[in-house]
Amino acid sequence: MNEYFLLPLASLPFPNIDPILIQIGPLAVHWYGVGYIVGILFPWWYAKRLAANPKLWPDGLLAGIWAMATAKPVTQAEPQAT
Repeated sequence: MNEYFLLPLASLPFPNIDPILIQIGPLAVHWYGVGYIVGILFPWWYAKRLAANPKLWPDGLLAGIWAMATAKPVTQAEPQAT
């Protein structure tokens, strides 16, 4: 019974998507390149927008961030007792 439920999914055709989004002469823009750009620029824009809100940054938050960022490297830098 369960294998008949999945049978329509097996007959779906694989989409034939061209990896090149746009090509102008020898210059080609690929879909994965657009994905990288969006994946870098959108979080950067969103982080800048969040950082501009003063309600999100109480006085002790920066000290907490520095403590978390340096805690692991400091513990790794200590010599191991043998």
